[in-house]
Amino acid sequence: MTNFTDFTARLDEFLASLRRGRPAAKPDSRKMGGAWQSWYYFAYGSNMNARRAGLRIPGARIVGKAVLRNYAIRERLYADIVFSPGATVEGVLFRVRPWHVIRLDIFEGAPRTYLRKMVPVTCDGRRLWCWTYMMTGAACAKREGLKYPPWYRRMCSEGARQHGVRDVFAGGLGQ
Repeated sequence: MTNFTDFTARLDEFLASLRRGRPAAKPDSRKMGGAWQSWYYFAYGSNMNARRAGLRIPGARIVGKAVLRNYAIRERLYADIVFSPGATVEGVLFRVRPWHVIRLDIFEGAPRTYLRKMVPVTCDGRRLWCWTYMMTGAACAKREGLKYPPWYRRMCSEGARQHGVRDVFAGGLGQ
């Protein structure tokens, strides 16, 4: 399999070409160990909500509850994660396809508001690498100290309960 950096560069190039409406040649998945076919995506905020996920990434498969170690949730108008040694973030792991990643990038405002990042999570005792989103520095500065809107807090809380994830949204604990 080609190295991971090369793969992510090819993926980003292909996704950008789709956004421009001129698809580049799809990378040969056989040369990439089949990695082109699907990936994991870790949701920790409103995308945990089954109704929202169904609208944003229709057809994505829920793998289960997952834990991201050494990160914490930060309340910045919408959920964000920050590196925090010893902390954990519980969320939902999805199996997604390339078009889901494009849709997520659009809904998450990538690359202006959130950046897509590869992180390791634990799900069912297995360590898996997956995509997730973190706010950009500019978005963090602009939104620092802003509380979740009530509708967003309810949506995240409902999503956490749907999947047995620790609900840090209901009581305002996601500081």
